[in-house]
Amino acid sequence: MDLKSLMQTPAPTDFCDVCRDGEVQDGNEILFCDGCDCAVHQLCFGLRGDVPSGDWFCKVCERKRQTGKEAPLCALCLHGGGVLKKTTDDGDMWCHLSCARWVPETYIVDPVEMEPIAGLANVSVAVPD
Repeated sequence: MDLKSLMQTPAPTDFCDVCRDGEVQDGNEILFCDGCDCAVHQLCFGLRGDVPSGDWFCKVCERKRQTGKEAPLCALCLHGGGVLKKTTDDGDMWCHLSCARWVPETYIVDPVEMEPIAGLANVSVAVPD
């Protein structure tokens, strides 16, 4: 594995990749994707109810398993890895949930399901990498 691959592959963490908090509560456990090891609180990702039994895959890893497509880059920060959700824009655009929370022009259409992310057309400047 080359250095670039190592930098883009997140290591398992004990905190949520969306809110950066490590506290857990009943009904809001931290789940680890069985594909990429990203960590998310159930509520930060939009998973209500019981913790899924068996393997659990984030949206990007589900997509990769179904289509074979590699993980996309975030349309806001232009980096890969982390917790991405699909946008409302045409095409195959994805954004980090954490980026969408910090860019005032964007918003999460369904705050219960935590997707899709909208408002990208309103963002005037791309963030340099």
